[in-house]
Amino acid sequence: MQLFHGGLGVQNLDTWDAHENITENHGRHAAECGSADAGLLTDLKASGLLDTTLVMWHGEFGRMPISQRGLGRDHNPGAMSMWMAGAKINAAR
Repeated sequence: MQLFHGGLGVQNLDTWDAHENITENHGRHAAECGSADAGLLTDLKASGLLDTTLVMWHGEFGRMPISQRGLGRDHNPGAMSMWMAGAKINAAR
């Protein structure tokens, strides 16, 4: 199953593509999906399915530490942020 969050709409407001105010933008969108992500992991664990299900959360690209035009950060096509859970994934060591 694949789910999308914030892929359509007004840039800097409805999407994760924050070029103007990354703190406000990402804070809003993290709050929108954070409890749903936690609920999914909790339900999978309670049913025993987390042991055999891989959950991945990632963006389509990373961000630069700088911005050319505003308060946000520019795209970094050579990197992305992600986390994985379940399927007996071990923590990085």
